[in-house]
Amino acid sequence: MLLFVLGVLQKRVALLKVVPPHLIAVIFGLILGQIFQLGKLNPTYLLSLPANPFDGVHVLHFAEFFARRDLWYAAIMGVVTLTMIDGVESLATAIAIDRIDPFKRKSSPNRVLLAMGVSNIASSLVGGLTIIPGGVKSKVNIASGGRTLWANFTNAICLIVYLVFARDLINLIPKSVLAAVLIYTGRKMCEPLVWRHMAKIGREQLAIFAFTIAVTLATDLLWGIVAGLIATFVLDVALYLRATACLPSALSESTGFARGALGMLRNPVVGTELRDSAYHIFVNRPITCFNSMALSKYLDELPEQAKEVVVHIGESTMLVDHTACENLIQTVE
Repeated sequence: MLLFVLGVLQKRVALLKVVPPHLIAVIFGLILGQIFQLGKLNPTYLLSLPANPFDGVHVLHFAEFFARRDLWYAAIMGVVTLTMIDGVESLATAIAIDRIDPFKRKSSPNRVLLAMGVSNIASSLVGGLTIIPGGVKSKVNIASGGRTLWANFTNAICLIVYLVFARDLINLIPKSVLAAVLIYTGRKMCEPLVWRHMAKIGREQLAIFAFTIAVTLATDLLWGIVAGLIATFVLDVALYLRATACLPSALSESTGFARGALGMLRNPVVGTELRDSAYHIFVNRPITCFNSMALSKYLDELPEQAKEVVVHIGESTMLVDHTACENLIQTVE
């Protein structure tokens, strides 16, 4: 409750812009934990860090692994599954944080995946878990006034310092306090304002948003993303088929669901041309979240001679979904 109250007052009280409400809540919870002696009631109520910070570091036994062929299938499936999960969750987290960035900056998917790959290889070589961008950490960084990559670097250094020198203090923090911070941060990322924004965009977007959250809560983030993608894909195909139904057969690329689905995945750009200093991009297929990256690539790799860009959207395009529209607007800005 304290955290939610401080969150409401954060914009009005100058002190809360310097000292994050999360830190105040953690300190307050630590004090309450000592007053009620939670450690004596049940030590599992408190955090428990190992005395040796390098206790979990292990050298991998590659020779034993290669000698056990019965482990190969499980290892390969684990690598493929974790790679897909980490990749999807990393990109989804980056996109989510881009949307709440007050400076409207855009992450580079390639850099995100490269950083994730390097970090996971390094972590795995010493027996560590896989690593993905932290949505909660990034949200807290933004709420605390973080503006550059130095915020992430400072966060990492502080974690190492706390782990080495403040172990005893960290072990006094009740787990329920951290749970409250996670619940508060998650609520901020899915607060009523977000629902109102989705409803303002359109009822179909609100429906997909609610469906994705429901599946995520019922299963996990990966299945929630998969379900949301499938729902979005079906909706885009349905809208495209309805739009092309009124076109003459010569202009319509879709005579059925299968061909409509193919149109969602094909490169929407059918040609480019440089006229004097103007670079013209011709689009004559639907632009959706599933193929808009191809158009973005053309916009990101402009000829040096180009002083202006003109995008021609043909009559057979018929559909520009919300995500693709946002990407185009962000590119223009």
